[in-house]
Order: sequence, then structure tokens, then C-alpha cells
Amino acid sequence: MLIANGQFLYVPMPGFSGVAGYTIGSDNSLTQISGSPFSAAAGGDTVVTDPAGRFLFVGGQFSSSISVYQISPTTGVLTSAPGSPFRSFNLGISSNLAVDGTGKFLYVGQSFSTSPVVAFSINQTNGALTELSGSPFALGASVLQGDPSGKFLLGIADNTGTSGDKHISVFSINQTTGAPSAVSGSPFATVSVPFALAMHPSGSFVYASMADSNGIATAMEGYQLNPTSGSLTALSGSPFTAFPFANCQFDQSGAFDFCPSSTGFSVLGVDTTTGALSLVPPALTTTNNFPFAVTD
Repeated sequence: MLIANGQFLYVPMPGFSGVAGYTIGSDNSLTQISGSPFSAAAGGDTVVTDPAGRFLFVGGQFSSSISVYQISPTTGVLTSAPGSPFRSFNLGISSNLAVDGTGKFLYVGQSFSTSPVVAFSINQTNGALTELSGSPFALGASVLQGDPSGKFLLGIADNTGTSGDKHISVFSINQTTGAPSAVSGSPFATVSVPFALAMHPSGSFVYASMADSNGIATAMEGYQLNPTSGSLTALSGSPFTAFPFANCQFDQSGAFDFCPSSTGFSVLGVDTTTGALSLVPPALTTTNNFPFAVTD
């Protein structure tokens, strides 16, 4: 589930191999977009957009292809990009999708750190994909996250927390070719095993949800991302163990981090200077909190 342009909500529908689209009203009501649900490649259950909200990319745990749509900026209607869905001899599972901060490249993780990352260039006019020279890349990561500047790609082994891999990898993105290469010092050691990444909208901080050997969330670790070298430095107070929250999402301002809980959502305040986290009462109570997306 994600929000594009602050006004459209898109929800992948694995059972129906499609994507449902809604317009978000001024009163936060949802109205189904004309033509929704839009057909997608089989198994679609993950969606991302480019930073400008022009294109929607759909993949999935059981999909060996990427469906690409052009997003109407006025109606939210999805139109298939020329050549969609896109396939590659190197692509078996499109379980994790990440677009770099400039919107030029799409990186596809394949569930396991032993599977290579398949990378594509994005046609800036119509969203069509072309596999990069040198792809696939053996990065040792399947969960990926681009930073807002477009300079770096971050990765962890997988999203289960049971890999035993206590590292976050950081790769520098070649701005011409899109090829990722490890920055000096990468991979960076973590205290526990990360299974989810959340990048602060400023690009200054990255937070990882951590798990014990059974894959149970135990804490959140925070790191400062050096904008020049890409190196990671643990934030003061990290790991944050008072609130072992997982799969959190920032609001667009970066002031708050929303984390699903057993009763709804816990809200974390973010010090935008130091990156420190603090619990903001009261918690938000709801009977259905996952999947979710945050918008202003």
C-alpha cells in the first residue's frame, strides 16, 4: 500500500493480480478511481513509485516480472507503460522494489540475500524499463532502500529477521550507469539482525527494525548517513529498546514515525537534528492497522 502525490492511494491485490486505486478526499474519505482495480502481472503484492509520482511499479513474491504504469496527475488513473510487464532472464522473484532518489533507476530484490539484485533504468518519459549493463548485481541483500539524494542504495539480507546477518550494506550509485558499488566500510555492523529499513525524509538518518533469533522484533536501531561517503554512524541512544517497533513509516515532514502495534499505532517523535526517537502519547487506536500508508 502506498500514497502517490499526496492524493492517490494504491493497494496491491495478490489474489486478484491487480492494483486497486483510490482518490483521497479533503475529509480523508476514499473514492475508487475509475477503472480500478487495474490489472497487473501475476502475484503482484508490492508497489513503489518514482519520487515525482509519475510512475507506479508493481512486483511480488511470486512474480517474475514488473508491471509499470503511468499515473495520471489529475485522476490517478493507471495506464500501462509501453512493453509492460517487463521481464528479465535474471529475474525470478520481484519481492522488493526500490527506486533511487532521482527516479532514474529501479532495483529489484529477490527474497534471499544469495539472489542477485536486478536493476533497470527508467525511461523518464513513459516509465519503460531497460535492464542495466552489468545486472544482476551480487549485493548480498534482498531488502533495498534508496536515499532521497539518489547517491546511495541501502540493503539488508532479508525481511524475516532470521538470517543471522547483523549488517546494513550501503552502495554508491553511479549516476550515469546506475551500477551500485559498496562504499568504504560497507557492510556496517549492527547490534541485532535487521529486517526492515526506514529512511528519514531528510536523508540524514536511517532506522532499522531489529529481531532476535526467532524473528521477533526487539528494538529499533538508528544511524546517521554521511551524505558524502555513505558511511553509517550509530545515533546517540541507539539501539532504542524502550519501543521495539517494526515496519514504521514517516510522515512527509519527518517529524513523526508511525508504527503498527497490537491496538493500533504508536507514534514516535523524531529530533530532526540528532535523529533521536521519543514516544509521543497518546497512541492511536484502530482495529485494522496493516498494511498502512502515511500522508499529510
